[in-house]
Amino acid sequence: MNFWLRQQAYYHSNNPGEDHMTHIRKMWDKKGADFDKDYISLMVDDHKEDVFDFGKAAQDAKDPDSRAFASKHVPTLKRHYERACAIKDMLK
Repeated sequence: MNFWLRQQAYYHSNNPGEDHMTHIRKMWDKKGADFDKDYISLMVDDHKEDVFDFGKAAQDAKDPDSRAFASKHVPTLKRHYERACAIKDMLK
């Protein structure tokens, strides 16, 4: 994906952004079930957003390569989202 990001002129860093650092700081001292519940909640939220964003790009992206890339990955992201939701339900 780094190639695709560079090709689309997006800045991609090996360092986590501030939004990710906020999650890391929040999770840092958690252990056991508390960590599991918070982590899977983050995964559900992230995958839900990714499914939406990639679905929108698959439909609306002007660049055909971007549309193809997004279309190719939407099914996998949906499966990951569904699995994360199932795990979250099991941890309730």
